[in-house]
Amino acid sequence: MLQISDLISSQSVGLPLLKSTLSPSQWEILEYISHALRQDYEVRRQMVLQRLDVTIESFTWSDRLAVRCISLVHKCIHDGFIL
Repeated sequence: MLQISDLISSQSVGLPLLKSTLSPSQWEILEYISHALRQDYEVRRQMVLQRLDVTIESFTWSDRLAVRCISLVHKCIHDGFIL
């Protein structure tokens, strides 16, 4: 299985943006911001997955689509193979 890390070359990371050192209080603020952004990302990720669930569920209402195919795609996305 192809992972995102396989797609990123070691040369794709550029020079650091910050060239100075941070004080302990600045590190604390940076950690707070990082935590807030991670929480926001998790909420957004859950919202996208919920929207996906609803979209896939709406496809199952159609007689033309095979339920097995839809459940397979749904499983792959929730297991992290696609998203």
